[in-house]
Amino acid sequence: MILLAASAACNPAAAQWKCLPDKPTSIGDLMRKWQTIDKTTRPNLAARSAEITATAEGDGEPPVAAAEDVYVSLQVNKLIAVDTKAQTVTTEVWWRVIWNDTRLAYDPDCLQLDSVGAISRPRSDFSPFLWKPDLYSPQDAVEEPDVLNDAVWIWPNGKVWWLRKIFWTIECAMSFEFMPFDTQRCEFQIAGFSQETDEINLLVPDRSPRFLGLKGAFQPVCISEAGTIEYDLTDLHGRRSGAGEIGQSLDSDLVSLVYQIDITRNPSFYGRYFILPMVLVVLTAYLSFWISRAAAPARTGMVVITFLALTGMMNSTFAFLPKLVGFVWLLSLQQASLFFVMGAMLEYAAVNYLFRMQIRIERAVDAAKKRMADGRIPMACTDDVSPRVSATQSNRGDGRGYGGDGDGGGGDRARGAGDEGGVGREDGLGGHVVEVATEKDAPGDKDLLREVQTTVG
Repeated sequence: MILLAASAACNPAAAQWKCLPDKPTSIGDLMRKWQTIDKTTRPNLAARSAEITATAEGDGEPPVAAAEDVYVSLQVNKLIAVDTKAQTVTTEVWWRVIWNDTRLAYDPDCLQLDSVGAISRPRSDFSPFLWKPDLYSPQDAVEEPDVLNDAVWIWPNGKVWWLRKIFWTIECAMSFEFMPFDTQRCEFQIAGFSQETDEINLLVPDRSPRFLGLKGAFQPVCISEAGTIEYDLTDLHGRRSGAGEIGQSLDSDLVSLVYQIDITRNPSFYGRYFILPMVLVVLTAYLSFWISRAAAPARTGMVVITFLALTGMMNSTFAFLPKLVGFVWLLSLQQASLFFVMGAMLEYAAVNYLFRMQIRIERAVDAAKKRMADGRIPMACTDDVSPRVSATQSNRGDGRGYGGDGDGGGGDRARGAGDEGGVGREDGLGGHVVEVATEKDAPGDKDLLREVQTTVG
C-alpha cells in the first residue's frame, strides 16, 4: 500500500485510481447520479426520511424535519424606467437564492471545477433533479419577469447558489407631495408561494464566510449603478418581516423578506423647464399692470397668452401623474400662478370699465362747456341745473299769464312782457320743461344725446 501511494504521487496518471470505482470522474457522470434525486422533496425532509429508513425509527407518522434556510440577496444593477402614472418601477436585478442540499455533495478531487471551485451550469441543465424554493413577490406588476440569465452553482459541500439576472417590474405606491423634490420609497416582498414557514425559512444573507463564492465577498443587498436621467437610486435594504405581514393568506403563517428601494428624483429638469418658465410667465403677467389702460390689445394679449402658457404647463404635469386628490407642490405652484394671471385679467376688466365710464363723463362735460361758450346756457343757470342742459322754467296755470311787467312769472329766463310774459294752458298743470342739447351740439354722439335728454316732472 505504501508503495502504491508513493507511485501515485510520482505518477499523475496513477492518481486516477483513487476516484474509482464509486466516484464520478466527470460532471456528466455526476449529473447522471443526481438523476435519482426526488426534486419534489426538500433536502432536510429527504435526509430525515433516509435517517428514519436506515435506523427503523418510524412510528407510522409522516417524518418531520426542520425548515430549509433560504437566503435571498438582491443587487440592483440599473434603474430601467419609472412609470409615475402607472406607479411601477422597472429594474435590472441580480436575484441570488442560496440554500444547502446535502444530496448534491460530491468529491471535488475527481472533477474539473470552475474558477470558484464549483460546478456551474444553466439552471435548465439541473432542472430534472434540483429542488428549489418556490418564491414570488406580491408586488409583481407583470405575471412573469423577463429573465436575461439563469444559472446555478453547486459547491462540493452541497451549497446551491441560484443566480438570475432579470428585468423586474414591481408596483410602487408613490407620493408626489413634494414633487419635484420627492423621494419615492418602494417596498416589495419576497415570500414562498407554495411553501410556508415550516418548510422554508427566508433570511437576508450577511457577510460571513459561508456566503463567499462568486468572486469572493459580495454585498448582500446593494446598488451597483446609478439610475435613470430623472431618478437616482439612493438606497436599498432588506429585512425579515413578521408572520402575517404579507397579508396574502388568512389561514397560513407566511413570513416574507421585505426590501425597500429609495429612488430620488433629479429636480434639475423641472427647475429649468417648469419652474423657471413659470416664474417668467407670472412676471410677464405682472408687467401688464404697467401698460397703459388704453392699450387694450397689449394688455389683453399678455394676460391671455400667459394664461394659456400656464394651462399648457399644468397639462404637461398631469400627463405623467395619476389622478390625485392630495397635495402636489408643483401643481400647487402652477395653480397659484394661474390664479395670479386670472387676477390680472379681472383687474384689467375692472379698469377698462372704469376707463370707459370716465371717457363718457369727460365727453359730456366737454359738450356742456362748448354750449356754455356758445351762449346757449346762461351763466346764471349753472348754479341750479347741470352744465349738460339748459332749462327753461315756465308756469302753466289756469289760463292767466304772469310776469306782466317783464318778469317771467318766476321763470329762469323771461320771455316777453305783460300778458305775453307767460305761457298758459287750460289743463291746470304746471311743470318745468327742460331744453336739451341737439345733435348739432354733439355731432355723432348718440350716447350723449340719450344721456342728457331727460325730463324732470
